[in-house]
Amino acid sequence: MKVADLREARALKVAEARALVDKAGAEKRNLTADEQKAFDGLKASITDLEAQEQRAVFLESAERRSLGTPDKATANLEGAVNITDAIRAQIEQRSVTGALAEFQQEAKRNGIEAKHGGVLIPSSVFEKRATMTTTANAAITPDDPRPDQFIGLLRNSTIVRSLGARVLSGLRGDVVIPKATGASTAYWLNEGDPLTESNPSYSSIRLEPKHVGALTAFSRQLALQSNPAIEQLLRDDIAAVVGLAVDKALIHGTAAAKQPVGILNAAGAQTASLATLIGPPCWRCSRNWRW
Repeated sequence: MKVADLREARALKVAEARALVDKAGAEKRNLTADEQKAFDGLKASITDLEAQEQRAVFLESAERRSLGTPDKATANLEGAVNITDAIRAQIEQRSVTGALAEFQQEAKRNGIEAKHGGVLIPSSVFEKRATMTTTANAAITPDDPRPDQFIGLLRNSTIVRSLGARVLSGLRGDVVIPKATGASTAYWLNEGDPLTESNPSYSSIRLEPKHVGALTAFSRQLALQSNPAIEQLLRDDIAAVVGLAVDKALIHGTAAAKQPVGILNAAGAQTASLATLIGPPCWRCSRNWRW
């Protein structure tokens, strides 16, 4: 198995063991006999998978070294080695220090040791510019995909909920909500004058379902090979476009477009020009501010 597969299998076993312990902890009890047996089995499997992972990592590292393709950490270490330091240490008959000393230790761990008191130097310091480049050999220089750095679309922000829109949940049938459409009138009068009768008025608004959605399709092979997973990408995209469509319709929607009637198109919606609004008087200069 590959290192990634072993790590994934180990993570699943660890999650199962954690679930057993968390369940017992939530119920404030010790593990039952069956749970302890299951936990011990998971523990043995995790230990075995860790051993397999160490062997797989060692083999992959050995294969990279045999192919002359060191990993990034090794490449950085080799890049810090200075051949002049090695020559100076030999002339002064002293031990090497710094990156050169770390390189000696790394080589020793890989079973390579300098003979006759010499100093090991990475062969990469002797590399020369060559005419064989990655451009001419693109077939053997694969890309390095980074699905964890996936860049999404730049989308509008939804604002209706943040402006205080009321949300009704758990609805099934059409909803009828009563509302006040007019108020009583207050009158000023002299002593003994009769009051004029006035009454408030009421009406109701009816809420009916509207439908919005998005549809897409993908192949089975795309589902198996995509990275990031195409299903999650589509879930996120559909949720975003449907949410934005609802948010826009709540402001600009028209019945002719099969949408809910938006605020700007609703009958009786009050409007005003900001250029003519008068603010409260300034307490310092007793003048009104214009907004």
